[in-house]
Amino acid sequence: MKKSKPLRKIQHWIALSLLIAGLAGCMSIRTEYPDITYYHLVQQPLQSSLQRYRFPASLWIRLLTVDAEFATDRFVILYPEGTVKRLFYHRWAAEPSSLITDAIARRLIRYGSFTSGIFRERALMSPRYLLEGRVLEFAARWDEENDRYVVHLSIYYTFSRRTQKTALSYHPLFQQLFSITLPCPDDELEQIAPTMSRAVAQLTDQLLQKIADFVQQQ
Repeated sequence: MKKSKPLRKIQHWIALSLLIAGLAGCMSIRTEYPDITYYHLVQQPLQSSLQRYRFPASLWIRLLTVDAEFATDRFVILYPEGTVKRLFYHRWAAEPSSLITDAIARRLIRYGSFTSGIFRERALMSPRYLLEGRVLEFAARWDEENDRYVVHLSIYYTFSRRTQKTALSYHPLFQQLFSITLPCPDDELEQIAPTMSRAVAQLTDQLLQKIADFVQQQ
């Protein structure tokens, strides 16, 4: 027996309503995920006391190595109980090895201390000085007592001078661990990047002063 047209229309409307209701139900349970935010290291004002140094030599800065625990573009948060979190939505604009090396090179270039240039790769004529380093810590720690984050940066540097025997041979002038700890202004994750920028700048300034002390003795 054929269904009447009004009945078929009613059934179509019911089916359509159920379909719309089902789609609405699916849409209602979907979660909008936040965007991933990428951060970089912002250059800080130069120290006037370090701008007087001028060395008629070139510097080769090798890519820093980073301990495996911190070799990630995600923000690393260390907690007092020993747990570690790598944040998904807060990330560095590059891997820490390149990020930190580039920031240090840019700051030293801005100081203009090495008048023959600063290189990331070995030049045709090997630079007189070589800077190498290993990043031992590049993270934020949660300070429960003050309810805020504290950034930690530790880099073990080796600064060497080219020997006269061969252009590929360098002799270490000093090897030293440079560390710094700076508190973030508040408990916001967005404060970690600008605080780390200040940490990198201050540690680089300490390094430049140490380099100047040795180079001036040569």
